[in-house]
Amino acid sequence: MPSLPPLSVLCADDDHLFRDAIVAMLGADGHRVLSAADGTAAWDLLLDNMDGIDVLVTDHRMPGHTGLELLEMLRQTTFKGRVYVYTSNLDGKEQQRYRDLRVNGIFMKNSPLESVVQAVGTRPSSGAGR
Repeated sequence: MPSLPPLSVLCADDDHLFRDAIVAMLGADGHRVLSAADGTAAWDLLLDNMDGIDVLVTDHRMPGHTGLELLEMLRQTTFKGRVYVYTSNLDGKEQQRYRDLRVNGIFMKNSPLESVVQAVGTRPSSGAGR
């Protein structure tokens, strides 16, 4: 699949190792990357850049707001970007709630970071990947 032009990506994760790695990999691919260390900071950045963020990559369990709470609030706005969840674990109910909120993909942290970077940098298919 052809790559998209550079995107504006927000990465929200309280684990600085994962956050820094995703920011570095997406930045190396030419994307402009903002980062947030918790759900509250991510929400503030989203509110300040609602029309300027193309993709949100979020952890689930974070201080402030969880990724699920972040997405629930985001779906009440005009945000048109894609959303990917990159997390350590989710129970079935949480996974279903993300799907109900039209997340574009769910990746577990035991999968390679490259899978998230590739999903961000490719054109979304007509059906959202999960």
